[in-house]
Amino acid sequence: MFANFVITRDWMVSRTAQRVYGAACLGSIAFVPIFVVATVSTLLPDWLVSVALLAACLSISTLTYAMLYFAYRYDSGSSTRRALWIASFLLLPLVPHLIYYWFVYRRSPALSPTEIAVGADVGR
Repeated sequence: MFANFVITRDWMVSRTAQRVYGAACLGSIAFVPIFVVATVSTLLPDWLVSVALLAACLSISTLTYAMLYFAYRYDSGSSTRRALWIASFLLLPLVPHLIYYWFVYRRSPALSPTEIAVGADVGR
């Protein structure tokens, strides 16, 4: 599945990646209100609605792919738990990615400062 696509462990646990995924999470949450406003309101210009929806869709895709990749490669949970998460990512829209980000990725021991330092030394 991810055989030819390599995201290093250093990137997945870096502060920059955490900020990018946090912003993508907020953009994913904003998709529903933006979509509702886009369908109901006629006061906003079409280009503004299009740009907002594009930004929200890019946020959703970034978060989806990042959390799927983290679950596949770096999650330290059991194989059954990882398989259930990956299946939920592929079958359900939007919600599992947000839940995984908030309750699994952010609390992962791989993101602890000591683990980041140890992981960086081993990879060199």
